[in-house]
Amino acid sequence: MKTTYSKSAIKTLRRIQPKKAKAIRDAVEEIAADPFAPHANVTAMQGEQDAFRLRAGDWRVVYRVDREVEILNVVRVAPRGKVYK
Repeated sequence: MKTTYSKSAIKTLRRIQPKKAKAIRDAVEEIAADPFAPHANVTAMQGEQDAFRLRAGDWRVVYRVDREVEILNVVRVAPRGKVYK
């Protein structure tokens, strides 16, 4: 499955520590290989279809899966207290 990132997600990944950014990108790529398999630290978002949250330490990644065109779109990357606001 192809992976895309929103502009805000790319901006955030460029600002954080390189090791943490790489860990987040690696986790997203692992999920993209089979997005509907059970993954550790992944939770479905309530009230939204095909929207998920990945927990990566103190950071959260919100992403959506488009089943028709097979794209995993990373919508937001933020610290855990700010990602849902």
